Amino acid sequence: MVVFLLGTTSRTACGGVARDYLGNFLASFTKYLGDCSVLQAELYAIANGLEVAWSLGFRKVVIESDSLTAVNLLKTPVRSTHPCAAILFRIQTLSAQDWLVSCVHVLREGNMAADAVAAHALTMLDNLAVFTMAPAFLTRWLKHDSDGNGALRSCVV
Repeated sequence: MVVFLLGTTSRTACGGVARDYLGNFLASFTKYLGDCSVLQAELYAIANGLEVAWSLGFRKVVIESDSLTAVNLLKTPVRSTHPCAAILFRIQTLSAQDWLVSCVHVLREGNMAADAVAAHALTMLDNLAVFTMAPAFLTRWLKHDSDGNGALRSCVV
C-alpha cells in the first residue's frame, strides 16, 4: 500500500504479490484507490488480494501484511460502527469461502515487492490490474524479498 499526499488530498493505491511456498512469483495486482486512509488502503489490499487469489484458483492462502493494525482487526469481531466495517465485512465474506486463509504480520522490509506494485498503481490509475507474469519493474523487488535482504533499523538502548 502506498499513500502520497498532494496538498490537501492524498492519492492512494494498493497492491500485492502472490508467491508459492518457495517464494516463486505466481501473480500480482495493483489497484488505484484515490483518496482514503492508510488503514483503508491496507484493508483494500487484503480484500483485493483475496479476490485475485480466489479468481486464480488458489485455495491455501497466507496473507502477509505489514500493517499490524489491519492484521489485528481481522482477528476480532467486526463492529458495524467501525469506520472500515464495509471492507472488514467484505474480507470476512471472502475468507469464509471454501478455502484456507490466514493473515499474519510481516515487517515492511520483507514486503518490498508488494510496496513496489502499489507504487506502480499510482502511475497506472487503473481500477484493478492483475499480472500473471512478473512485470519488469517488480523483478528487482522479488529478488530482494526472496534473498531476505532487509533494511537496517535503528535501535536506541
